[in-house]
Amino acid sequence: MKRALVFQHMDHDHPGRFLDFFAEDGIVPHAVRLWEGEDIPPLAGFDLMFVLGGKQDVPEGATVLASSEATAVQSVAIDSHAIGTQFHCEFTPQTMGGWSSLPSYVEALERVRGKGAYAALIGEAFPLMPAMAAMTRRIYDNLIEATGLRR
Repeated sequence: MKRALVFQHMDHDHPGRFLDFFAEDGIVPHAVRLWEGEDIPPLAGFDLMFVLGGKQDVPEGATVLASSEATAVQSVAIDSHAIGTQFHCEFTPQTMGGWSSLPSYVEALERVRGKGAYAALIGEAFPLMPAMAAMTRRIYDNLIEATGLRR
């Protein structure tokens, strides 16, 4: 059995569609809720570290892999052993649907994008979900094969 250590920096954030991929590859996640002050366990028993986002920024020397008009850094690599994404490729329709039960998420979105932003985002994002799922699958497959966790 393979194990993934998952660092969660914020309440309600989770690996999303990556959990499906882990299950398919027999990788069992172990989440560490850092925002609650949980201790990081010894790393030796894990095959993969999966770090979710937060207010932290990326360790200097990262190579930018992708950018957009709105965000100069969308994806980075650190040498040949770590990748990171700024965009939320882990999102699923279920993730986005769940935001309606988190008033703070909806309020934060409306502060940035204006009233009705949640409904507008759902309308924009849902049609893109199949393509996003395929792209995320490619990212995951490339990572898992490059690390040797799938042969």
